[in-house]
Amino acid sequence: MDYSWKKEKDKYKYSTSQFTGDFKCESTEKIDPKILDLLFFQLQARGNSEGETEFKGQTISYKFKAKDLWEEEEEEDPEKIL
Repeated sequence: MDYSWKKEKDKYKYSTSQFTGDFKCESTEKIDPKILDLLFFQLQARGNSEGETEFKGQTISYKFKAKDLWEEEEEEDPEKIL
């Protein structure tokens, strides 16, 4: 997946928006893309969530906001199409 990231004073911030949801996290150390993918997939299975997790001695703060995948699009009236 593609992540936007930026380094601030003492932390790295990451974000991505996929069809399943929006993901943001930050850490004091740079995070390997494979770890970001793993965290994203675990969070997407849970739905909306936020918190912190420990990984290899670093604390990663995260927030995941799930998108409603079952939201129905407004159907077009067949009479208006003709």
